[in-house]
Amino acid sequence: MDANTRNWVITGISVIIVIVLVGWAIAAKRTGSPVIGSGIANTDKEVASSTNTKDTSKPEANFSRPSASETAVASGETVTTPDQPAGISVSITQATLKRPSWVAIRDTSGRILGAGWFAVSGENLSVPLLRATEAGQVYQAVIYIDDGDKQFDFHKDTLVTSSEGAPVSSTFRAQ
Repeated sequence: MDANTRNWVITGISVIIVIVLVGWAIAAKRTGSPVIGSGIANTDKEVASSTNTKDTSKPEANFSRPSASETAVASGETVTTPDQPAGISVSITQATLKRPSWVAIRDTSGRILGAGWFAVSGENLSVPLLRATEAGQVYQAVIYIDDGDKQFDFHKDTLVTSSEGAPVSSTFRAQ
């Protein structure tokens, strides 16, 4: 093999390594904290939500506390979700919010499937999802107070909790 051919082979291998490393970095970034832009905002209305009381007609699930950099004790916020068909959006029967907030949908492992921004309280709302719910699975709608940028980031937005520290939430089963 002459020197010119060897140089082309080394350059080709280097390019392949760079492409693999860039792909790996992009994949690692995507599995990090989800940031959902205001492009998925459902309405320009603020959704009102309050603390969830235990409802024995709702499915039971073991939801871990979602991680957030800050929490705020609820001051009348609520969210209510009915059991509903599996799909790429979640119906919210009612949300009562005191400030512009996000309603995020989590699975039982704590992964957030999507979030909808609401400026005011409302009824019969819809939260679009990035990943569809699955029939037979239990999910949880939780409230995060927006930090003012209208971009959902559970590390920066404030999780609304009850006085006991549990997230203000509503659980539902996808059918």
